[in-house]
Amino acid sequence: MNKVILNIGLEKGTGKKGKINANDVLKTIESIVFTVHHKIEKSSTEDTLIVYGVTKLNKEKFINEIKKVCEIFSQEAIAAKYNNQGLLIHLDKERWDWGEFNEDYFLS
Repeated sequence: MNKVILNIGLEKGTGKKGKINANDVLKTIESIVFTVHHKIEKSSTEDTLIVYGVTKLNKEKFINEIKKVCEIFSQEAIAAKYNNQGLLIHLDKERWDWGEFNEDYFLS
């Protein structure tokens, strides 16, 4: 099993309006991540769902599944740690201009 931590913002991405229900996110990711614990904390910009869990998926499959979660919940990106490796997962690499994973902004 691979240890994962996810940071999922609970506001829809740029150009979209509305809040995201944390329980809806947890139901959506249950086939990707076995959630051991979760909490909600305020980041500098929004409430953020922090999910601690494990996954059977290898890193590539995990990233592909989290990209689908980005699309479902209109997220520009989801920050994650996969076996302690920081990842910033987003849909459109060509249009991405936010840089790479930054430990300073990761909530855990």
